[in-house]
Amino acid sequence: MRELFCQADKNMYIDKNQSKINEATEKRDLILRVIQQLKDKGYNFSDCIYCDAKIDAYFTLRASYSFFLAEDGIYSGAVEQILNELFEENKKEEYRHVLQLDYLNECLTK
Repeated sequence: MRELFCQADKNMYIDKNQSKINEATEKRDLILRVIQQLKDKGYNFSDCIYCDAKIDAYFTLRASYSFFLAEDGIYSGAVEQILNELFEENKKEEYRHVLQLDYLNECLTK
């Protein structure tokens, strides 16, 4: 019985590790695809995040050494950090509106 449990633990580890490798590969491929699309359109950013508006989440595509957001997190929370770090008080409300998920969803197409 002990031998079966040990073998099951090993198999679970292998499956979990393979799943993590697959997730990392998919994320890396997405990052490369998005960055290439931006380059094709003539954009080049030192700091760039990917926002998944459906789940209010983001993750970093590319970041310079001075980038101030966490590697990933809640997009709506990151908006407040972005506003505090990059905008003067009199501009925050204007940019808060354009960074909201509802507004982005209205402006963007599939």
